[in-house]
Amino acid sequence: MHVSLQRDRSEWLGYVLVFLAAALWATAGTLAKYMMLGAIPPLVLAEMRVTVASGLLVLIIVWKDRRLLRIKRRDIPYMLLLGVVGMAGVHYSYYYAISKTTIATAILLQYLGPAFIMLFAVVFQGEAFSGVKVLSLCFAFGGCFLMVGGYDLAVFDANKAGVVAGLASAGFFAFYSLYGEYGLKKYSVWTILLYGFTAASLFWWGLNPPWKVLTAGYSLETWGLFLVLGVFSVVLPFWMYFTGMRYIRATQASITAMAEPVIGGLVAYLFLGETLFALQFLGAVLVMVGILLLQVVRSPQVRAETPCEQAMSAVQPPQ
Repeated sequence: MHVSLQRDRSEWLGYVLVFLAAALWATAGTLAKYMMLGAIPPLVLAEMRVTVASGLLVLIIVWKDRRLLRIKRRDIPYMLLLGVVGMAGVHYSYYYAISKTTIATAILLQYLGPAFIMLFAVVFQGEAFSGVKVLSLCFAFGGCFLMVGGYDLAVFDANKAGVVAGLASAGFFAFYSLYGEYGLKKYSVWTILLYGFTAASLFWWGLNPPWKVLTAGYSLETWGLFLVLGVFSVVLPFWMYFTGMRYIRATQASITAMAEPVIGGLVAYLFLGETLFALQFLGAVLVMVGILLLQVVRSPQVRAETPCEQAMSAVQPPQ
């Protein structure tokens, strides 16, 4: 009885931690849009987020376990590609989508990433294409059509740039997840995050040197928000998410984290006045159902996870 109660408490702790991580990721989207409304370009926002995050991760890893800093020399190109194409790409496209459409829409478009992963696994890795997977894709992409206003050209035209950026964000997320499989077999997730964010930072510095940001005349409030974004959209939620996964399965964690677009839409409504039309809300529900099917459906036979399932359950969208 005592063991069962302790297990239940541990599971609840896992769910709470993952839910809080999702809430932080969602709230960070609203903070990012608030900053962009204050004339902070998406590029600068993406640059400062990964720069602050990589700096904080270095300090934490040095303090906790310096062995996590070690990588093999031959894996440096891998880390560079993961950081530049995967992380820099997904962050910029996500923030650009937020700047051009609603936060809930941007988050949900990025949540199409698992559907892209599944399509890749079916086409290139020989994964079985079951009826349930077809149904999940119909839900996901049909919901996407409604969510982006495809039923009304006026609504769609107003969101077109954001829609393209959001779909690009889902594509970058799919790449980052599939390509990240190799690294996660050899290194801690914290090592992957550190070197991925560092590579992304170096890439952004090449496009927009740090001294340009330092001399841009940003207020102390803005610099404080840069720090908050690095802590509360990267370091703290990732710690909560992966700590929570110690107590619950990766699939359960992924499903719990799907509260993110709901929370994001609610916070954006409360603080920025963003709303969704009825058909867009229906589309959002369909997308969530489609992704939910992708996360929970398993073949009745006992078997190892497919690459598609490993990628979807091991990596959370990097908002």
